[in-house]
Amino acid sequence: MRERTHGHPQALTVVLLAVGVALLAAGVLLSARDGQSADELASLAETTHATDATPQGDAAGIDWDALESQNPDTVAWLQVSNTTVNVPVVQSSAEDPDRYLYLDFWGEPSDTGCPYLDSLCDADGTVMVVYGHRTLYRDYMFHDLSGAFEQGTFDTLGPAKWSTPAGGDASLAPLCSASVDRWDAAWQSVAKVRDVQALRVWLDWAASVSRASNGAAGALASSATRALVLVTCNGRAFHPETRTVTVFVSTSATPCA
Repeated sequence: MRERTHGHPQALTVVLLAVGVALLAAGVLLSARDGQSADELASLAETTHATDATPQGDAAGIDWDALESQNPDTVAWLQVSNTTVNVPVVQSSAEDPDRYLYLDFWGEPSDTGCPYLDSLCDADGTVMVVYGHRTLYRDYMFHDLSGAFEQGTFDTLGPAKWSTPAGGDASLAPLCSASVDRWDAAWQSVAKVRDVQALRVWLDWAASVSRASNGAAGALASSATRALVLVTCNGRAFHPETRTVTVFVSTSATPCA
């Protein structure tokens, strides 16, 4: 280590001030971008959930034609009760699986991206794994899910509504949530599950190792027919490699109306 000196305290003050101003400017810029993204999504949600019948409208009143005209990769709309999660979901491709990590719904560069379905999953399949950002300056995208691995936060979550053009609306109950390493193979394996029995085995395991879970997790896991797995950063200090994985399940044989 270098010996501490006291030669240029004024120069050090200037440097620290400059760094502070730069960080503040960056924060203001990111805050402005966050706010713009949040407002654009809120406007999209308002115009998408049409009250009148639309050419491809379903029980949710979603104008799928309008969404797909803005982004042909649109595959679903996601809402989670008691949160600000109310977003379109796009499909990622095997060739570019993280394309929407830093592109918004309209394909423009974005710090907060757009929620996207894992390239291994189908929007009307047995398992839907969706990735979304935890936002910093406004509560939207998957921000409200970032702390769901804590039981108190998990208990505030309501059902998730998963809407697709072909499948209509499906309601899924919160099963469990955990803080996991981003490379954890056991958690990642769910994206490859296609069989309902294999899904139930995985769900039972997930609930057993999760820090937060539904009081009826065992019964829900053993009767589940579909799972929605939402993944986001959890914001734990000094743990940038961790993710919050929150699992919702449906026990219905068909999507609800």
